[in-house]
Amino acid sequence: MATTKLFSISVTESKALAYIASPAKTENRRLIYAYGCSPDPYQASRDFEAVSEYCYELDEYQKAVKKLKDWYPSGSVPSLELLQKTIGDLEAEQKQKKQLYTQTADETETLSKCLQKIEQYLGNEQERAEEEQRRKRKKSGDLE
Repeated sequence: MATTKLFSISVTESKALAYIASPAKTENRRLIYAYGCSPDPYQASRDFEAVSEYCYELDEYQKAVKKLKDWYPSGSVPSLELLQKTIGDLEAEQKQKKQLYTQTADETETLSKCLQKIEQYLGNEQERAEEEQRRKRKKSGDLE
C-alpha cells in the first residue's frame, strides 16, 4: 500500500492514485502491483467506483449465499422446478389446512350455539320442575 509521509492527500481518488503511481516514483510503473483492478490509476479509480456502486447488491448476494448454505449445508441446492413444485405443494397444503380450520371454526360456533340452547332449555326445565314442586306442595299444604 502506498503511503505519503510528509502530507495527507486531500484530492480525488483518481488524482491520488495517479500521484502515487507516477512513473517517476515507481520505476516507470514497474513497482506497481494491482490485485483485482487495473494498474492504470484512472482505470483503477473507475474500478473502485464500480465496486462501491454495486456494494449493496454484492452484500445482498453474499447474504443470500449464506442463507442457501445454511438451508442446504450439503451444497446440493434443488432446482428451480423442484422449488416451485415444493412451493405449490405447500400452498395446496396451506389451503387444505385453512379449509379445515374454517370448517372446524364453523362447527365450533354451531356447537357453542347448541350448548347455549341446551343450557337455556335445562334452565327452563329446572325452573319448570321447581314451579311444579311448589304447586304440588301448595296443593298438599306443605308450603308455609
